[in-house]
Amino acid sequence: VVMVSDIDLYASYIKAVFDNAPDKFPYTIADESYQNEDNVFSALIEILMLNRRQFTSEKVLSLLDFSAIRKEFGIKDTAFARNLVRAANIRLGIAGEKENESNFVSWKYGLKRIMYGLCMSGETEFDDGEDQFFPIDTVEGYDIMSATSFVAFAERVIDHLERRKGKRKVSEWMNFIWDTIESFIG
Repeated sequence: VVMVSDIDLYASYIKAVFDNAPDKFPYTIADESYQNEDNVFSALIEILMLNRRQFTSEKVLSLLDFSAIRKEFGIKDTAFARNLVRAANIRLGIAGEKENESNFVSWKYGLKRIMYGLCMSGETEFDDGEDQFFPIDTVEGYDIMSATSFVAFAERVIDHLERRKGKRKVSEWMNFIWDTIESFIG
């Protein structure tokens, strides 16, 4: 018996110890919050809690902690996704602003660099008429599928936030939530 004052705080550590023990035996954790588990409910809550002000790389990447979301988008390697975000210098914001140059660390700018990098090679600056940027051409072979799956995921998260704007009736919110489940969990 392991007793602690806040089971939700220690549950992941308890699981790590018992799941990696040399001798395996069944165990349960009583009173653990349902929301702290890898399940559809927790994934949906995290998606709905995401907002434009907190649209950081870490917040978006944390959605990949849920197996249902990874499965829906065919993302097997979250470390690869993290490295891709790091290489694209994605930090925060959907589009950023040119005035304060926050567009250079935004999701749309970074995703554009990733996608152009999949199609082009070399280290020359590219101008698409809207931005000038250096495509990221470090992805090759099988990783191209992983990169496109990740970009599809990130673009769906952005689209979700854009569609969430505005007022709705309760029945419209219910439809929106069902669409969210279909879009991210399947």
